[in-house]
Amino acid sequence: AAEKGRREAEAAAARARALPERAAEVRRGAASVRTRREALGTRHERLAPVMSELRRRYPLTAWSDVERAPQRAAEALAEGDRALEALEGALGAPVLDVTVAAALLARVRAAAGRVDDEVRAATGRLQRLDAVAADPGSLLGEVQRAVVDARRFLGGLPEERARRFRRTFEDLARRLPPLEEAARGRRPDWGAVLREAQSIEDGLDRLVRTARAD
Repeated sequence: AAEKGRREAEAAAARARALPERAAEVRRGAASVRTRREALGTRHERLAPVMSELRRRYPLTAWSDVERAPQRAAEALAEGDRALEALEGALGAPVLDVTVAAALLARVRAAAGRVDDEVRAATGRLQRLDAVAADPGSLLGEVQRAVVDARRFLGGLPEERARRFRRTFEDLARRLPPLEEAARGRRPDWGAVLREAQSIEDGLDRLVRTARAD
């Protein structure tokens, strides 16, 4: 019991010695998130024109997963503001509760991260759709290279081992000509083209990873 008490006392003393540095870290973090909050507000405002362009130029099926990005970003921003206000209150208290302040700082950072994610998802989708609409050959080239690389990989395996994966590979490779036809058609559905291209590439990647681990 005495040994246990000694260990607990030493641990408590170590935590006490670390408190001033932890408090300083929280204060530095608070200063950083205050600055970041201004930048996040600007980034959130940029979502409106991005969503307007998506609505104007592409069908909803091409970007339905980011349709609520502005609302989700606004909710995260509001949550971050509430946590930041509570953090400011904790920092202004006569005695700083470092644990509480650190938890509030983590909440502010997490909310800021969600805002960034939503803005990045929507702007990235518009950029991706614009890129494939302007140059579908680039996307098709990427998928073609993935097919060729997977074929070469299977060709380097022992025949018995390669045979187990050849049917899956052939099923994926057969999807390339219809993808090319869809991308070069009169009025392509660029959202569907992107999804199918990603699906083929993901399938080939899984095939290679599974074959390597087999």
